[in-house]
Amino acid sequence: MASETERPPNPLERFAGGGWRKGLLRLLLAAALLAVVMWVAGERAWVALKRPGVVQIIIAGSLVHGLQRLARIRKWWHMIAGSALTQHSWVYLLRVQLIGMLANLVLPVSEVLKVWAVSHDKRTALVATESLIVDLAIHSGALGALGLLACGIGSGYGAVPTLAWVAAASMVLIPISLVLASRMRPKPSTYTVLSWPIAGWTLVETCCQLGIYVLALSAVAPNVPGLRALILAPLIYLSDLVMLTPAGLGLREALFAAVFDQLSSAPAELAVAAALMISTMLFITAAVGGSIAMLLPGRKPTAR
Repeated sequence: MASETERPPNPLERFAGGGWRKGLLRLLLAAALLAVVMWVAGERAWVALKRPGVVQIIIAGSLVHGLQRLARIRKWWHMIAGSALTQHSWVYLLRVQLIGMLANLVLPVSEVLKVWAVSHDKRTALVATESLIVDLAIHSGALGALGLLACGIGSGYGAVPTLAWVAAASMVLIPISLVLASRMRPKPSTYTVLSWPIAGWTLVETCCQLGIYVLALSAVAPNVPGLRALILAPLIYLSDLVMLTPAGLGLREALFAAVFDQLSSAPAELAVAAALMISTMLFITAAVGGSIAMLLPGRKPTAR
């Protein structure tokens, strides 16, 4: 059994151990699921993707997603500053994030790589893992809070489905409980959770998340109000949290089709096209950003 003071292995070593084979199966599953969804959506989804300006919107969305990742790292960097975790510059942590996103196209190691980068033993790895859970909950809570706000502003659209309200409310309550739990930890393991820099970067991150949704919807379904996308954001964000396929490919398209067909005025076929645009944005950010991060000189989170 490994010692508690032993540093956890680099997650990228799973590639050398043949983990990439399972990753390729995830890619095949994603491709098969996407093919089924696009076949069901039919020609209307493809026509929406061929509209003028779609390529420019995908590029813009990729840049927005890159900014979102930068904001997430800046927020997390502020959270763990002064803790028992190994301290790095936020630029180094951003490179870890981008390399993790690139690796995540095959193996789901992005968040695990971030834990490895700031941990020096198993105890601090647990602290880092908890900090990432709280980080995710803060973002989800902000997204849910804005969804609830949009529900109040957009009352003219009619009654908001109970499911959307429950999802948004739950995302507000989760971070509150996790913050309270984190304060009960021993002092050497604590990290900052509530501060103005964290709140500010959370707002930037959340606005970028919403911006990606609005960009994609505006390209394929311009008649759907941006406020409606804000109301539905807590639900459609769930596709980003499912790790069965790389970057939620295939699952996102299926969830978008189900959600928008039931809860919005956007036809399911157009929702599939919008989801495919979002998946493309994420893949471009991961491929380009991760490749640049790997090529930059200096310390890299590579396998031993």
